[in-house]
Amino acid sequence: MKYDWNVLIVDDEWSERYLLKQHLRSFLADEQITECDNVEEAVGLISDTDQKFDLIFSDLYMPGKTGMDFIVDEVLNHEIYKNIPVVITTNALPESLVSHVMKPLVFDYLIKPIEQDAIEKTFIRLEQHIVAG
Repeated sequence: MKYDWNVLIVDDEWSERYLLKQHLRSFLADEQITECDNVEEAVGLISDTDQKFDLIFSDLYMPGKTGMDFIVDEVLNHEIYKNIPVVITTNALPESLVSHVMKPLVFDYLIKPIEQDAIEKTFIRLEQHIVAG
């Protein structure tokens, strides 16, 4: 199934953004992927009233502000974006961080290098989440 969603990818590593985009193309109806390499640029993109994202993928660890800074300080406090799904991507993620801190704040998390089957599982969960309302 192809989804008609606008997706934002926030990751400081070009190669990781590229790989994620390649995987996402299997699930998106059109080329509706916007990417940026830092939190400051991402804040500008979500502040742009002409653009609306349906899903955000954000790296956890980036120079300057982190993915969690972006989620907690910007996304969750944004009138439009506070309820949209956010998926964290990271190279390493302690299980305790997921269960105690991140679980209430993000929809899902993916460990890098991201594999196609992991993206597929996330999209199945997203579809179920949307249907459940």
